[in-house]
Amino acid sequence: MAAAQRRDRRTNEASLLQRGASVAVLVVALRIGLANLAPISDCDEVYNYWEPVHFLRFGTGMQTWEYAPQYALRTYAYLVPVAMISKAYDLLLSVLPTPLLSLLGRTLSQTVTTGIKPLQFNMVRATLAAMMALSELNLHNAISDKISPSVANWFLIASVSSAGMFHAAPAYLPSSHVMSCWMCSAAAQIRGNDTEAIVLGLVAVLGFGWPFSAVLFVTTGVWAVMKAAG
Repeated sequence: MAAAQRRDRRTNEASLLQRGASVAVLVVALRIGLANLAPISDCDEVYNYWEPVHFLRFGTGMQTWEYAPQYALRTYAYLVPVAMISKAYDLLLSVLPTPLLSLLGRTLSQTVTTGIKPLQFNMVRATLAAMMALSELNLHNAISDKISPSVANWFLIASVSSAGMFHAAPAYLPSSHVMSCWMCSAAAQIRGNDTEAIVLGLVAVLGFGWPFSAVLFVTTGVWAVMKAAG
């Protein structure tokens, strides 16, 4: 009897893992597939982020006054990781055969007839969207494990079907990456890891050049202090 129960439990756990993996693949694939269908609707994204990244990669690009040396209000530290991703894709695309390039271009809603740079751009946007999907899945798993699988599933349905998330997932904006960090921070705190939650909050506030986001993590710190004190 006990052996049969253990076997049934292992079967159920394997089934849950399989369903979880299927959901994860579906969410990541959906975010990647939709990434380059979302228009860039914010001029700040173009001139404060994509243009400076283009300058770092190719030596040309428009400069806003915030990046001008006499003001230096924005740091290039936020841009360097994306420039490095773009360079990595450049190296990858340089060794791929033309048929594979064409297939990749069609998959990302971009032909290769205008050159490799548009394909690199689409691949970077797809990467940003995939990173957002991983953050969503991280928070979903934390909610499922510690609160309720039903609540977690409703969260994921609301997130994946949200028009706002459709636009935010591939956006190269500090607000999008702060949101991604917040989801990972919330997931860490739900699991009881307050230190990780606070570190992620510091990364979001200090690393992305968007200090206004500090208000999002006030409750993170308050909850950690209350737990430590109580």
